[in-house]
Amino acid sequence: MSVFDGGLSSREIERRTQTEIGYMYLAGMQHPSYRTILRFKRDYSDLIDDAFKTTIKIATEEDLVKIHHVSLDGTKIKAKTSMNKLTNEQQLKIMKQ
Repeated sequence: MSVFDGGLSSREIERRTQTEIGYMYLAGMQHPSYRTILRFKRDYSDLIDDAFKTTIKIATEEDLVKIHHVSLDGTKIKAKTSMNKLTNEQQLKIMKQ
């Protein structure tokens, strides 16, 4: 699930196993510590990748999803906004008129 949630930290996954039903189900209603989760992610990263690929393959074969092109973009762009560039409600009303 963390792949779909944006790649959560181990501490966040630990918190979610206590509050969100999807994470509780996947954790077998257990609450592993963030250290355990971190160790699992480190030691079994190949198996996690294989499980994800298998899930996508089965979903595609069963016509549950249609994947034509998948791309990931981790680009981060710093915004260049200054206070004098911002508009307020009064300026917006003037622009509309």
